[in-house]
Amino acid sequence: EAEAYVRSRRLFGTFSPEILDAWLSSGLRVCPDTGKVTLVFSRDAEALMYKTTPTETPLIGFKNGNMNQYDAVQQRGHFLYSSRYKFLDRSDVGFLKERFQGFEFGDFDEEHFWPMINPEGFVDRVKDCV
Repeated sequence: EAEAYVRSRRLFGTFSPEILDAWLSSGLRVCPDTGKVTLVFSRDAEALMYKTTPTETPLIGFKNGNMNQYDAVQQRGHFLYSSRYKFLDRSDVGFLKERFQGFEFGDFDEEHFWPMINPEGFVDRVKDCV
């Protein structure tokens, strides 16, 4: 029943079949107490994933608590983001570039869920960074 519901949703219909199958088999569980299907991780854990952005470092300050994932501002890497939506506007990207000077920034004009919609295309983009 849960699988049929998820597969009927327009958002999930855009995912590649392999990604959706993996998400359904690994991302959901049946709660032993209620028999309801839930995410493998809690709502709080999911919310924390969105709250702990790379802008939250000891040097910048942290509005959601220190998770220590991004403490090393001097790290090198690549930061890919969708330019199709206003999640990160020009000033946000400028702020990140100023703070993370060892990172190369690249945008892509694709959906937010592009890695799940077209994993091969996303992998090609990542390969271009390496």
